[in-house]
Amino acid sequence: MHSGLRGSPRLWRFPALVLAAVLGTACPSGGGSGAPTVTGVSVTADAPRIAPDGTVRLVATVQGTGSIDPAVTWSIEQGGGSLSSDDGAEVIYRAPAAPDAPEALIRATSRSDPAQSATVLLTIAFGTVAGVVITAIPTTLSPGETTAMAALVDGAGLNERRVTWRVIQGPGQLHQVDGRSASFQADATFTGTVVLEAMAVADPSRSATVTLTVAPPATSVIRAAIRQPGCGVFSRTWTCMEVPAGDSSTVLASVASTYEVQVSARVPGTGIEAPLTINSKRDGYQGSLDLHSLDRGQYPLELSVTDARGNALVVPGIFVVDRAPALEVAEPATWQVAVASTLRVRASCQDDAGVCSLVARVESLQAAGTGTLDTTLELAAFAGRKVKLTVSAEDSLGQLTSRAFTVFVASPALEPVAKVPGQLLAADASRLLFATGDGPSAQPKGLGILQRASGQVSPLLTSAGSLISGAQLASTGAVFVAQPVGGTSLDRALYEATPDALTALDPGRIPVWVKARGDFALWTTYPESDLMLRRLSTGTAVRVAVPGNTEQDVTEQGFVAFWDKEYDILTYQDGVTRRLTNDPDSTVWNTYPVTDGTLVVYRKTAPCCSVQTGTVALHTGTQEILLTQPRPMWDVSPGRDYAVNSGWVAYTDLASGGQTQVWLRSPAGETRKITDWSVASTVEALGPGGQVAVRNVMDGKTRLLVSRGTEPLQDLGFVEGRAQWLDGAWHILWADTLFRVR
Repeated sequence: MHSGLRGSPRLWRFPALVLAAVLGTACPSGGGSGAPTVTGVSVTADAPRIAPDGTVRLVATVQGTGSIDPAVTWSIEQGGGSLSSDDGAEVIYRAPAAPDAPEALIRATSRSDPAQSATVLLTIAFGTVAGVVITAIPTTLSPGETTAMAALVDGAGLNERRVTWRVIQGPGQLHQVDGRSASFQADATFTGTVVLEAMAVADPSRSATVTLTVAPPATSVIRAAIRQPGCGVFSRTWTCMEVPAGDSSTVLASVASTYEVQVSARVPGTGIEAPLTINSKRDGYQGSLDLHSLDRGQYPLELSVTDARGNALVVPGIFVVDRAPALEVAEPATWQVAVASTLRVRASCQDDAGVCSLVARVESLQAAGTGTLDTTLELAAFAGRKVKLTVSAEDSLGQLTSRAFTVFVASPALEPVAKVPGQLLAADASRLLFATGDGPSAQPKGLGILQRASGQVSPLLTSAGSLISGAQLASTGAVFVAQPVGGTSLDRALYEATPDALTALDPGRIPVWVKARGDFALWTTYPESDLMLRRLSTGTAVRVAVPGNTEQDVTEQGFVAFWDKEYDILTYQDGVTRRLTNDPDSTVWNTYPVTDGTLVVYRKTAPCCSVQTGTVALHTGTQEILLTQPRPMWDVSPGRDYAVNSGWVAYTDLASGGQTQVWLRSPAGETRKITDWSVASTVEALGPGGQVAVRNVMDGKTRLLVSRGTEPLQDLGFVEGRAQWLDGAWHILWADTLFRVR
């Protein structure tokens, strides 16, 4: 048995069972021609509200045709304040410290066409402060000891949540760490009461106080401190943890004692108490308080330590309970979406304070709402780019809950024709197969089919509690591999799914590789290494070969092209096996075939694992034709470097500069060169009439180009989706959307 680098074919005699999809990182592709004409200007602000003396970034975009000048000149129409610059596409606006008006109006005017301009209206306000609440741990401290506090400003729509700390009563050293937290060190010679106050910067009439007791400890044989919840220096960084706390709170304490101790935490007056046990990784005692029964508000907290001799120490504090807002995003319906120019965002939020605000943001573009948000974002300015949509909910204490989405903004050359509630996996003339999951990096857990004509969505039965991979569209529904959550590759199973039934295709055996096409599914098993073929409509299965390998092919008519243990290419249909090559495996390996039911195209290489070179070979059924010159074997892969469809063959070959170019061979045997760029090009897809989709990277930008027969290639720019010839036109399967190339 041989082994080697990626690209070296090998026989599957062990479970190397990783099914992966490789996505290339793409960048936008630009362009433009003709006399420059400015058609409009748009202005966006990072935030629609700012505080007095606050700043906000403003971005102007000039629309038009041709090589237009993107620069603008800026002016303040009303409201006062200042701009970081009078020109340029981007500036910083600073609001006046004492505004005379509640709003500011800023205008951006095209430098090349002053008749075109746009304005943005900003609200200048702190917002309404409802109050201030404080977390302070401990509230009883020894002379010379330090405590930490954090103040949270309560109020909806606040742009300013900072506080100013001051000492009202008693000696000691107060140090304000940041806009909300501070530390206080008691005087080493003082005992008694200290009172501290936190005043809201947005409204100094709103404040809160905390009373600290400075006294010697109750016992000298126990020393204890609460590290969480609260603020302090962790790993040399000032950090506030669980401020505020939610439905549960982790309590972490440092305890030093001469004798054995029992440690617990409680919320006095509520019946909530939890034991703390040693956590060696965090160098302390740790436990969790269940706070579900508590309403939002400020509560006392006590750490209780009792040693084996009956000595006891209680460390008191106060903390705040406030759940982060619950956020629901109805649209986008999935974590990755592709759009033409507009994106609808629908979201809602709920909070235990009864009010929460919503913001949807794409770079400098944003929309806001209270409680609910239903808006359409205009993304035409981002055409040919991948951008990030963030939807955030904020409660009255400033707690945020956010969800992020990847948004692909297609070029104007793409027209959306269908959208699925998940990630689009496959398409045919009447159906779209999609997957659903829990998040952007989560493996799919569900499958569904959307009927293109009616828009009806039918969930497919899948294996409960399993992750899905390798899902492919079939005549009856879908074929996929399922692995139980928490299981290994040895727990995988192959299934056929329909809206009404889930069928195990090969019970008790592990699928190594699978391909479905029309009414047929082809797969390789472990440990027997059988190559199996099943007609899905009848449920009949046959063993095509043993041992079976990966990277085989099957057509919708059940015609199979495969390579065997002798590294030769064979075909199978209706019980008849035919050998196409008969090369000695000591000198030649024939692997990785693709077929249209008549022609078979494959990789012909030197054996592993010395210096391996490979060519693309074509077998007509009666003769073998070498299509390319030799090159490094790992530069020859099915799909990327060769494809076949209805007698047409697309393949790559080396050009004089050493880069690969795409060639097309007709059913009559005529060949022509499709690409001639100075960079490498690869095959993306091949249509039944010789239509070719090509990928390459030009000036660091990945682009997709398509042809319609003899016409020149059409540059679609940045496209991360997959090209497919469908309904007599090129289509792109991208995120949750099926696009048609205009």
